[in-house]
Amino acid sequence: MEPVKLTKEAILQANQYAGFLSYRPNFIGWALRRCTNQTVVIFSGNRGGKTSGVMHDYVTRILGQHPIESKNMRPNVGTRVIRFCSESLPMEGSENNKIDDRSNEVKNTIYPEFKKVLPPYLIKKDITIRKPVMTVRDPQGGSDILIEYVSYNQETQSQAGVDRFSIYEDEQAPLRFHQEQVPRLLTAAISGHGGDLIVGCTVTETMSWIIDELFERASVYYYSPTIIAYFRGKGLEHRAIERTDSTKNIGAILAATDDNPLYAGKEDVIKEILEIYDDPDEIALRRYGIPTRMSGSIFKQFDWRIHFVKGDKYFPQGIPHNVLHARAIDYHQHVPWAITWTFLTSTNEMWIWNEWAPAPESFVTHQICETVASQSKDFEYKLNLIDPLAATVQSNTGTKVIDDINRHFYRLKKEGVGTGGFWTTWDTKSPKGTDEIRKRLRNSVICGTPFNNAQKVDGQTIYLPTLWIFDTCKQTAMSLKNWRRKEYENKEMLVNNDQPDKANSKWSHFVMCLEGILKHRGFNIMNVPRSRDEIWSSPPRKEYFRPQQATR
Repeated sequence: MEPVKLTKEAILQANQYAGFLSYRPNFIGWALRRCTNQTVVIFSGNRGGKTSGVMHDYVTRILGQHPIESKNMRPNVGTRVIRFCSESLPMEGSENNKIDDRSNEVKNTIYPEFKKVLPPYLIKKDITIRKPVMTVRDPQGGSDILIEYVSYNQETQSQAGVDRFSIYEDEQAPLRFHQEQVPRLLTAAISGHGGDLIVGCTVTETMSWIIDELFERASVYYYSPTIIAYFRGKGLEHRAIERTDSTKNIGAILAATDDNPLYAGKEDVIKEILEIYDDPDEIALRRYGIPTRMSGSIFKQFDWRIHFVKGDKYFPQGIPHNVLHARAIDYHQHVPWAITWTFLTSTNEMWIWNEWAPAPESFVTHQICETVASQSKDFEYKLNLIDPLAATVQSNTGTKVIDDINRHFYRLKKEGVGTGGFWTTWDTKSPKGTDEIRKRLRNSVICGTPFNNAQKVDGQTIYLPTLWIFDTCKQTAMSLKNWRRKEYENKEMLVNNDQPDKANSKWSHFVMCLEGILKHRGFNIMNVPRSRDEIWSSPPRKEYFRPQQATR
């Protein structure tokens, strides 16, 4: 058979698709072609192929070739604008304001990557300095498509008004900017075509709201083969696609530097380049894009799968009496109180078994005391601690809240409600509480399961101090997971200022209760009641993961 001879026009037409066809598929692109969620968040290691995968996905939509039909820009779709958001506009930082200047590509990678894969003949009008909007011919015969570039530095209000077919946010946007994008997608979402939001992140230490608002709330996770292997090395098994019980329409994609096909077979080179990071958590960020160890997170050691346990499984006969019971109240005048119930066993395991957050606008002090006394059951509480703010004289009554609470508990005991208890203020100066929580969380990870903290040292048995949270105490668990340092809202502020060494008050209240208890010298195993009828319902023991790292 004679080779087919192409006309000059056909060759020119084929060359128009050279950039699109030269794209080397990566895991991010694979996942985007399967993820049907309205919001997709991508976590990638450095140079993981995030931008190329996302831009190729958008060109596929314009060509009408996307396997998810709702993502195709069909001729009859009314909303014809796609928005690309990033820290800077394509022309910002370029020499002499030339859009095609190479120095510009360092700051805005979306524009050059999109032009690389978009067939040039489809560009009807390119962006200009004054108008960063590209006009694209619809290859399917519809009206023109607009590709709009906006920056996070622009006024939020200037981004309002017009509907968008789809929006891509490159790296972490300020939360207020992100929240303004969502309403722009409503019309397209209702129509059944478009209306989706993609957030692409190269994981860094300064991430904040994306973890809470998107990653932790995803209903489906896509793990690349490299990420699966990374977790397997940590003793955790994952599948390529995992669904959760979340009701949020959010998908999360995790890919590593190694998943970029440009680095195939070059693992040694990647490792050598990243050797400058000697911290395993830093490597998890830079190479594997794992957003579970964020700088700014106060308790990086917390793990839902380990610390959040079913109380009935470990105490089928109920909470024992022969332990050290303690209660704590983080008191506030105008925001909900945080009330914690905990106990310490003779083997140095701390358990959080109850919590309550009553709002002062809904309950008066005596109602709160009655509920606390009732929920405390018939246990004897050796420690009853409260925030020192409760010892401040109230200007309207001339009394102290702590005195009112103690009077109510004395009265309730005489009436046969609860076992009484005298409340005192906790220590606010010592930093010991935070360190104690970290130590106990770390040891729980080492032990893997409760009742597995015995360790032989020089022929003697010691017990690693651990911390476990009943699955009925979700607010406490969320507080440990989400409590972070205060962070500047954008990177420009961070360049000119040190990251504030201050904890954000949000999520701090239940943590304050734990810290107050752990700082008290009376909360130790020497004060745990000894009894011969101590009964533990213990599951089969597991071997320690890393006993040599134990903290006593």
